[in-house]
Amino acid sequence: MNSADQLRLIDRFYNDMWNRFDKSVFGEILDPKIHFRGSLGQTKVGFDEFGEYVDYIKAFASDFHNEILSTITEGNLTFARLSYTGTHQGEVFGLKPTGKDSSTPGPRCSRLLTALSATSGYLETSTD
Repeated sequence: MNSADQLRLIDRFYNDMWNRFDKSVFGEILDPKIHFRGSLGQTKVGFDEFGEYVDYIKAFASDFHNEILSTITEGNLTFARLSYTGTHQGEVFGLKPTGKDSSTPGPRCSRLLTALSATSGYLETSTD
């Protein structure tokens, strides 16, 4: 997979899947055995668990949005640095909705790593 293909996959993960909460793309872009550790600290394995996490985020902030700030491709890996925005519309960590806007700027998310596996062509994600 070349770097252009890797960037298209990153774009689909954030713009198609996350920004639209479109779980129908899972089979096209994710490894069925995905191990995902989200920014809220939950670890999910496989499509079903990851889908639950996507629903959890949507319930918390239905306007959740990712912006890809920068990417770096090195060999068979592409890394993305992101910014998140959303409105606290649903309960999270026991906190009732506040209606307040939330924004997490890029530097705070610099630990977010989205790596493409050149062998599988699927995304692997981690915040470690």
